[in-house]
Amino acid sequence: MKNDVLVSVIIPCYNGEQYIEAAVQSILQQSYHHLEVLVVNDGSTDKSAEILLQLAQEDLRVRYIENEQNLGLIATLNKAIQLAQGKYIARMDADDIALPDRIEKQVTFLEQHPQVAVVGGAIETFGENVEKQTLVLPQEDMAIKAHLFLASAFHHPTVMFNLNVLNPEDLVYQQQYYRAEDYGLWVHLLCKGYKFANLADVVLRYRILPNSETRLLAKNLALKNEVLRKIHHYLFTHLNLKLTDEEITQYSLSINRANISALKLGKLCKIYRQVGRVPYPVKGILFMRWLKLVGLKWLKK
Repeated sequence: MKNDVLVSVIIPCYNGEQYIEAAVQSILQQSYHHLEVLVVNDGSTDKSAEILLQLAQEDLRVRYIENEQNLGLIATLNKAIQLAQGKYIARMDADDIALPDRIEKQVTFLEQHPQVAVVGGAIETFGENVEKQTLVLPQEDMAIKAHLFLASAFHHPTVMFNLNVLNPEDLVYQQQYYRAEDYGLWVHLLCKGYKFANLADVVLRYRILPNSETRLLAKNLALKNEVLRKIHHYLFTHLNLKLTDEEITQYSLSINRANISALKLGKLCKIYRQVGRVPYPVKGILFMRWLKLVGLKWLKK
């Protein structure tokens, strides 16, 4: 395959001195070479800037950008997207490791499937006291869209955006979905009619840290419930589902087993049936979710 399409890899960094060099090097050592690596230092107080400046001197493909003040992840991601020059934009976190052929595999896929707007991939988890797992998500467009009715259908740091298809106005992370901004973006793109895909291949080693955004959200159940409610309200409004605020809240609460005591299964059954009428293959996953909730309710008796 020719390395003739520029790929922009965007990496937000905040106090990432421990892992950022390995993350950037995993991109610079890709089998696909026509890259620019945009690393945005979001007000780090450690040695991240020193490390990144050295990397930028050693390899001209590294573009070092420094925020004048800490903007937070969402604003930093949006800034990096605006500055990216490639036709494809790949996400990457400052503590993960891309497999050597990640970019090549995703570019090849998008060249062969030019109608796809976002392609992700499988991950292998690792970290201190973390059991190694391979996590694979649905690969086909409709299966991904069905999965989005319950949870994110992409491993966020694995995604590559196709700017040949995506309208720049749609590729914006929303502050109102803080700590679930990726899920909010996927739902927005679903509502806009874009096509999705995931590779079954592992493309990234995903480091599990105790203070990661995902774990922080999991610890703050009230925040997670509220963010999910906002996302589901947007989704159901777009689909013209006539659900009340209380019904949307019940639906959002049903996503997390920690909310089991707050669920009213009789009402939830009716809500699931109504959602099951959407033009996506969601009935199966909603039915399986329903069975799990019934089991959890029974165990708590």
